[in-house]
Amino acid sequence: MNEQEPSSSTIAYGQRRIYVYSLGHSLYPLDWELCFDEVEEYKEKLKRKYDRFEERYKHIIGELDVLYREIDGLLALALADAGIESSNSVLLRCPPMIMALPRGDVSGGADIVIILKLEEDGETLVYSPLPLDYLTR
Repeated sequence: MNEQEPSSSTIAYGQRRIYVYSLGHSLYPLDWELCFDEVEEYKEKLKRKYDRFEERYKHIIGELDVLYREIDGLLALALADAGIESSNSVLLRCPPMIMALPRGDVSGGADIVIILKLEEDGETLVYSPLPLDYLTR
């Protein structure tokens, strides 16, 4: 891999693999945090929507705490992989960010992606259960 190509790897997460993309080191890292939600903001939005349409969402995702555990688990995995002890770490330029991506399969579901922006060099780490091949181009 030459210096201009982003690095990527995978790590185990239960029965799944999580794709890890590193954007930085002579590449253009993600410098537009305003486009993503902070993890806690996202969870608050989920709760408001869930409370408004509880029966509908209970049918789609089940109990909200199941989704929260998934988010918290992926966040803990990302922080540990990056060597960061907590979401409030001074090693982060901003709080951990999150987004959902459609799976693109018959489930009609989505998977959660965690984004960490490191303070020291601005490197951006993206943790996704879905391959994001365009990040390696």
